[in-house]
Amino acid sequence: MADSHSSTMKSANDATTSSSSSSGKESSANDDSTSPKRYIYTQVDMEHFKHSSAHKELLGFVSTMGKGLTSSNNTKSSSPHSYDAHAPLNDLSPALASLHGSLSCMSTWIDPTTTDGLPPDKEVKARFGNPVFRTWHQRLTERSGDIIKCLMECHGKYVNYNNMESLETAPTKEEILKECSQLGYQAASSSDDSSSTPTDHEISPKENEIITELRCYLHDAFGHPIRLDYGTGHECSFIVFLLSLCKIGCFNWTGAGGGANPTSPE
Repeated sequence: MADSHSSTMKSANDATTSSSSSSGKESSANDDSTSPKRYIYTQVDMEHFKHSSAHKELLGFVSTMGKGLTSSNNTKSSSPHSYDAHAPLNDLSPALASLHGSLSCMSTWIDPTTTDGLPPDKEVKARFGNPVFRTWHQRLTERSGDIIKCLMECHGKYVNYNNMESLETAPTKEEILKECSQLGYQAASSSDDSSSTPTDHEISPKENEIITELRCYLHDAFGHPIRLDYGTGHECSFIVFLLSLCKIGCFNWTGAGGGANPTSPE
């Protein structure tokens, strides 16, 4: 956790005041006034973070998510999520279905059988990661904006689904999740800004701030492109990325945050 950053998260409904990411120089894609900034450098800084509301919220998020996958916390009103590999979109929200599609596409980026695959260079002897990861990560920075815009668009498009559900022409939830997953896959498969936009509306300044901030967490979630290493700080960045999505309502079909979002410990 020595690689932690801090952010006020104003763009994401004040989601958290501190987050974790990799240390060292930030890439130019992260060089923005709305990007998270590093604040934890010393043990004193770390102790301050440990006693912060952001730390409490982050632990509560992880704890609640974990309990949701176990049977020990099962009650008559709730049951643990059962993952079905044949139906991976079950119980997801439109935004998370989009993210699932993007992550599925990202897993193909190292496939040597694809035209733009980036398989590891087996001839290189490296202490940690493979140098090809730098190209993989550059692709991520180029496409991350589309990935996040797409999931936010999917969330916004169906945020009033409860009002649509009674209409005869309304798509089913299964159809919506499949659509959003396909759009998310497309967003990660191309750096073309126009390839993955579900709706045609201008990105507001606030939405742009959210996208800028979320991109930083997503970039840092997969490792350091210079040091070619991966550690707990990078893992934490992905958790903060998910927490941020939760805070802006993307874990739900409706609403804009809070409520049923799993952000608070019991």
